[in-house]
Amino acid sequence: MAENALLKVLLDEGSYLSVDGMNSCGIEAGLGTVLSRPVCVLSFSQVVKAAALSKMQRLLDKALATGTPLLLLFSEKEKSEVKDLALIQQRIIRLSGVCPIIALLEKDAGEVAKLLLPFADFRFYASGIRERTSCDVQALDLPGAIEGLRTLLSFLPLNCAENAPLLQVADNNLSTLQTNASAQEIIAYIADGSAKFELYRDTTTQLSFARVGGRSVGMIACAQSELPVHAARFIQFCDCYALPAVFVTEQPLSLYPMQLFMLAQATIPKVCLGPTGSMTSLFDIRIGIEGTQDDVYDILLPAHAIRMQLINALELLSVKRDVLPPHKHGNLPV
Repeated sequence: MAENALLKVLLDEGSYLSVDGMNSCGIEAGLGTVLSRPVCVLSFSQVVKAAALSKMQRLLDKALATGTPLLLLFSEKEKSEVKDLALIQQRIIRLSGVCPIIALLEKDAGEVAKLLLPFADFRFYASGIRERTSCDVQALDLPGAIEGLRTLLSFLPLNCAENAPLLQVADNNLSTLQTNASAQEIIAYIADGSAKFELYRDTTTQLSFARVGGRSVGMIACAQSELPVHAARFIQFCDCYALPAVFVTEQPLSLYPMQLFMLAQATIPKVCLGPTGSMTSLFDIRIGIEGTQDDVYDILLPAHAIRMQLINALELLSVKRDVLPPHKHGNLPV
């Protein structure tokens, strides 16, 4: 059983297994389960000693070998006696796109946290955030951050070679949708009940994970033509883990070069509910609601039929296999 209090409340009861004994060098490194699904965990305490380096390396190697999500937990504003964390940063970078990497901070970031946080896919904060991006999730308190992390994991696959869990759900969406509904109202209508996890929201944009017909998808709702620049990273994450991207737009899209690059490179199913402007060719299917003004849609439907048509579209596109030309990787626009 883990001595670390944060591990006790985050992991399923009795599931923690230390990789090499209890904390003797400022970290806990081990395996466990969250919602009965395996995870690898690095939990840091006040002083991270030099001997922790080999322990971190072994745990990261296990995450790569087992294809298991990595959780980085910071319960204190830790100090580090490790002079060089480049090897750890390199291993985490190599793990990116293979397994989800999620960090949780109970207090302000310490020395190790500042070096590792930039490489996490998502970061949960139980205290304040200076600048929030689509990667950062602010909770009211530590229990809220823990619950958010557990909920997020339920939408994600364990690794890039597996599919996200598919749940069988009843079509119990009893809400009504008006023809002139906003992008956020449409998302609330098409999602399976309350099966939605919001990552980011501003006055015009919402980025979230949701279930549609039991299938986990990435949702991008936009009330204006431009998306926040960091939405590109959300699209790339969805592509890493084969999560379909569903855009809900109120106006024709106008993308920044980085967003256009990520969307064009993504091989996942891409569906747009609403006008796409000049971006039509980037989407597999475009669905419009009767009464909207745009050029020709692939499908034009009354508002009440939009959810079932989207479920059908995602089912048909689940067999999509889009292969990029052989190359090592693309060159990001700057």
